[in-house]
Order: sequence, then structure tokens, then C-alpha cells
Amino acid sequence: MKRSAEQPLSTVATAITAASSGTVGSAARSSPSADLEDCVVEVLNLEIRPLLLIHGGGIDLLAIDEDGRVELEFQGACRGCALQSVTYAIGVRQRLMEIPGVREVDVRGVRLSKMALQRTAEMYRGYTFRPGGTVRST
Repeated sequence: MKRSAEQPLSTVATAITAASSGTVGSAARSSPSADLEDCVVEVLNLEIRPLLLIHGGGIDLLAIDEDGRVELEFQGACRGCALQSVTYAIGVRQRLMEIPGVREVDVRGVRLSKMALQRTAEMYRGYTFRPGGTVRST
């Protein structure tokens, strides 16, 4: 299941409209992979993109494979940001890994070792950075 790089949902308004109208992934809604894509798109549109947009950035969903590997690409100001590794590890990867069926999250151009990702996940376990919410610890 691939989403063309030429057809990304690049703005929050378009993304939220598509998510709320039920048009995202509706062609094959009965398959588990379509359900996974719907969940990923919803989290991207409602939780991750609004935070990136505040800084003039964005993120595109490029692909989700059968094994649950999600491939993304930063857009706008995020492409050249010195903190994109932090945004990926704490804001994007951590949140998407909470979705049942997502096994791995990669962002093109961001390279972090498995050890660095594990340490980050352990350090921020129990914290959430969701729009309108508060940072909480469990």
C-alpha cells in the first residue's frame, strides 16, 4: 500500500477535511492494511501535522508496507531543521508506534541508531505531547 509522493495531504485543513469526511482510505476499508493506514493518517492529521505546522513544517506519508513499516518525509521548515531528529524520535515515532500494527517508523533523511531510539523511548515513556493536552507522566 503506497501513497504517491505527488499526492500527499500537505496541509492541516485538507487533511482534517479528508479525515472527517471519511474519504481517506475508503476504497478498501475492509482490509486490515487499509484500517492501519486510516489510523496512521488520522494521527498524522489530527495530532502531528498541527504541531509541525506551528513551525512552518509538515510531514507526508509515503508508504505503509505489509509488515507495518511506516515511511514518512518531513516537508517545509522541518526539512532543514537541526532538531528534526528530536521531532522524529519524540514527536512522530513515539506516537505512531502506539498504533496497533505499526512495527517501525522511518523518516527519510533522519538517521538515528536503534540504541538511540531505544534510549529515547525509555526516557519519554509515559509522556504525551498532544495538541490541547498536557505533558503527563504515568
